[in-house]
Amino acid sequence: MTTEGSHTPVRGVLVQGTAVALCVDADGPLFGVMLTGPSGSGKSDLALRMIAGCAWQRTRLIADDGVMVCHEAGRLVAACHERIAGLIEARGIGIVPVASLGEVPLRLVARLGRQGPRLPEPEAETLLGDGPPLPAFNIDPTQLSAPAKLLYAARAVLTGHFAAVRHDSPK
Repeated sequence: MTTEGSHTPVRGVLVQGTAVALCVDADGPLFGVMLTGPSGSGKSDLALRMIAGCAWQRTRLIADDGVMVCHEAGRLVAACHERIAGLIEARGIGIVPVASLGEVPLRLVARLGRQGPRLPEPEAETLLGDGPPLPAFNIDPTQLSAPAKLLYAARAVLTGHFAAVRHDSPK
């Protein structure tokens, strides 16, 4: 297991989900993605596939099953409780160590287990009452293309494709 950076002390609000620092290119900054959905929807499995499938081996777990989220300097930051840092549930195997990182600014929410339209309108999700809304979309984590779709969605946010997100969108 590779653990980069120190894990931050517990702060913020515990949000049910899994957070990943997604590598979108060979050397740029990592992109924070929050995977949300009901228990058993595939959050941990999708995170494992994102980490293992990273072409540059830079994608890292932030937190699995419970993410500490705080509003800091106009952005949402995801961190992990130190007791579970660097650990993820691999269903059928158990709790395993994975490459992890202390914290990352969140930039995107992927809602697992919800069906959406084929060509959805931009949506936003507010994870914290006082935090800024983040671009959000629904994804089927069982599709083989799910990790690639997250990578392309992250790149779309970075290029401003999702910049015109409505701020009044329901969760």
